[in-house]
Amino acid sequence: MFLGQIVGYLFQPAETKTHNGKTFHIMKVKVANNKHGYIFVDCFLNEGILKYASLIEKDSQVLVCGDIIIGAYTSKTGEPSPKITCQVKVVKAVGKPQEKDKQNPEYFPF
Repeated sequence: MFLGQIVGYLFQPAETKTHNGKTFHIMKVKVANNKHGYIFVDCFLNEGILKYASLIEKDSQVLVCGDIIIGAYTSKTGEPSPKITCQVKVVKAVGKPQEKDKQNPEYFPF
């Protein structure tokens, strides 16, 4: 685990979930991997950060700082893929949601 920063787009807004009787807060950020794909980062939030993070709109550009854990798994297609999680210490919206380019659905505004 190391302290790092991630800049990406909010894919799944902050929400509260319960698993095995334990409650936690999570959001998902997508980061460009290359021209044709994304890496999704599962971000775990505490109560204080949840209040701010829940106000951020989907597809907004965000900066996330926190403890990052990197692992690997095999996807359904049999390809190795990274598994990245972050225990968030700071989250900040750095850009409003972008309108998608209707001519090019793969458009990624970087």
